[in-house]
Amino acid sequence: MTSFDINTAAETITTINKKNKKEAEKRRLDAQKEGMLVAKKLKATIPEIQAIWGFGSTFEKNKPYHLHSDIDLAIEGGDILQAILLAEKSHFKIDIIEITDTDDNFVRLLKQNGIRLA
Repeated sequence: MTSFDINTAAETITTINKKNKKEAEKRRLDAQKEGMLVAKKLKATIPEIQAIWGFGSTFEKNKPYHLHSDIDLAIEGGDILQAILLAEKSHFKIDIIEITDTDDNFVRLLKQNGIRLA
């Protein structure tokens, strides 16, 4: 029977956590770039879109980001179904909402904490 060394276990867990955090931060940066690229494509393809906002853990540093986090986009105007179909071509999971379908408090928070992408 082998003995359990708490210090070795703690070091292993710390190393794994640091690696996961580094991978998640790299993926967050990749997701931000993808979100900006998708926003530009949406704006170019659907001219009725007045603005596109990125929000949630991909764009808001105060929210925890995980390796499985998605990209959240909010559009102002334009055809939401067409936007969703275009966004589905991304290798990231992207959720899109139309801000006129949300309450005023959400819109205020979105514009305060989100990032305008287009």
